[in-house]
Amino acid sequence: MFRLITFILLFNSGLFAQTILSKNWHYYNRDNSPLPSNHITSILFDWNNNIYWIGCGWEFPGNDTIRGGLVKFDGTNFTIFNSSNSPIQNDAVTYLAIDNQNRILIANYGEGFYRYDGIKWEIFNSLNSPLPSNDVQYVSVDKNNNIWLAVFDFGAVKFDGINWLFYNYNNSFNGIEDLNFIESDNSNIIWLGSEYNGLFSFDGTLFNRRGEGPLLDSTSMTSFALDSVGNPWFTGNILFVGHGILSHFINQSWINYNIASYGYNTRFSYNTLTIDRNNNKFIGSAIGLFKFDDYSWTLFSSDNSPIPFNIFTVGITDSRNNKIYGLRAPSPHPTGYAGLVFFNEDSVVITSVDDNIVELKDFKLYQNYPNPFNPSTKISWQSPVSGWQSLKIYDVLGNEVVTLVDEFKPAGKYEVKFTIGQNSRPDIPSGIYIYKLRAGEFVSSKKMLLIK
Repeated sequence: MFRLITFILLFNSGLFAQTILSKNWHYYNRDNSPLPSNHITSILFDWNNNIYWIGCGWEFPGNDTIRGGLVKFDGTNFTIFNSSNSPIQNDAVTYLAIDNQNRILIANYGEGFYRYDGIKWEIFNSLNSPLPSNDVQYVSVDKNNNIWLAVFDFGAVKFDGINWLFYNYNNSFNGIEDLNFIESDNSNIIWLGSEYNGLFSFDGTLFNRRGEGPLLDSTSMTSFALDSVGNPWFTGNILFVGHGILSHFINQSWINYNIASYGYNTRFSYNTLTIDRNNNKFIGSAIGLFKFDDYSWTLFSSDNSPIPFNIFTVGITDSRNNKIYGLRAPSPHPTGYAGLVFFNEDSVVITSVDDNIVELKDFKLYQNYPNPFNPSTKISWQSPVSGWQSLKIYDVLGNEVVTLVDEFKPAGKYEVKFTIGQNSRPDIPSGIYIYKLRAGEFVSSKKMLLIK
């Protein structure tokens, strides 16, 4: 266990000129921001504090070596953690997660993993724990706050804070040695995406091979996300062919989506998946960023947008509905890595929902996020005119549960956080609720789901 006692590398982004490609695209790299490396390995958004955590790996331009590290970005300031001011010795991060105590978990290839609460560092490796190897590729936290690790050439490890459990070909299933993700759904079923052998699930007792059609082929599973009602979605690639796979598990059935039917060539890979608060699926691919709204596909690339490169790697959605991705460049780019890009179809907002300078033209009530939620969710809306605005939550019978907003507001974008049982909010039971916005003559409502 280590305590951070040295100085923090703090940079103000105002000293740099991150590239605002357009109102919809903002671009950061090590030339226009304090990012230590353009090799983005993981992106994490802390919903409680509106902070971005960015994992950076090494770059090798020519005969040089550019080291990475861990980056904290609050929208204005960059804080860099590396071997000069933290226990991270190899200046590289493989994946990031956050637990229910708001501690950042930092997976590291060659060093095990770290846990950081903002003051204290804890290190877990093969020297001070039963970890079978220090080559940790992935880290996540399930609904019971258990830590799950994907360990290279071994399998999966579960750590509840005291006990360690190990799952590999000796006691689970063949093909678990190399995993690209381990994630849990709202029922705490663990989903494991392998590099070579498709998709598996674990209910706490049994491992099962999952999927239909292409998921049962030699498939590399790349990403997992939950939609607005808690159904899991997956991306993957058929090995040796390069075809991307998008699959949806709903009502105990599988739906596989074939992008070829929408006029796209299928010979490219899907790298990552995130689902925004409007329930749109955004898929980072080798040819650009795809949006799928359950009916149609849209491709954003350098052909129709100002982004410099088309290979989208790791990606997330934040509380303001920005989609944030790592970018890669094709050969013969000197390093192959291209930094970080923020995308928002309305317009990118990073530091505040009030600093969007783009003129508002329409009323909008957005889907709450996260949804389903427990115990907190955020509701956002915009009004192009000043006036009295109210935002209320009702149960399915039409009974008012709580008033979140009831006041005069100027034109602008707004966001309110709703946490059950806090700040005079009722401790309501699980179920479907309706939130309704009234702004002048405009009235709009949406459903949200509380799962305890």
